[in-house]
Amino acid sequence: MARPIRRILATTAGFAVLAGAAAIWTVYYSPASLRYRLFGDEAALYDLMRTQIAPGASIADVQELLGPGRPSEYAPRVQQAMRDRFSDGFEIEDRVIEFPAYFARGGTGGICLQFRDGKLINHDPSMIPDKPEPVRILNSL
Repeated sequence: MARPIRRILATTAGFAVLAGAAAIWTVYYSPASLRYRLFGDEAALYDLMRTQIAPGASIADVQELLGPGRPSEYAPRVQQAMRDRFSDGFEIEDRVIEFPAYFARGGTGGICLQFRDGKLINHDPSMIPDKPEPVRILNSL
């Protein structure tokens, strides 16, 4: 009777060790897109925006890295900011998709991306900070 219990405990302990190792790998060693998609990690989102997402990328390419996103509730503010700050401006047919993030220090934020004819416009990777800033990017709009 004691052997089956030991086997069950050993199997359970083995699964716990594997789960712990998988969690550590995911948080510290996984690709940024996996960290962002699983946890909404703000630093991973900024890293992807700087290094993996180029101006002119298709919606499908962006969503492959970041997930589907959601329609932006900030669209009117984004429209005004795009008119004022970027050469492509904003047109009625443009689609704005928000990719939310969760800050390590608490709170939420994210990045809104603008697409025209299925392509990313008004995106300058050099404007994305190396480290997440305490102020949401949307606050500057």
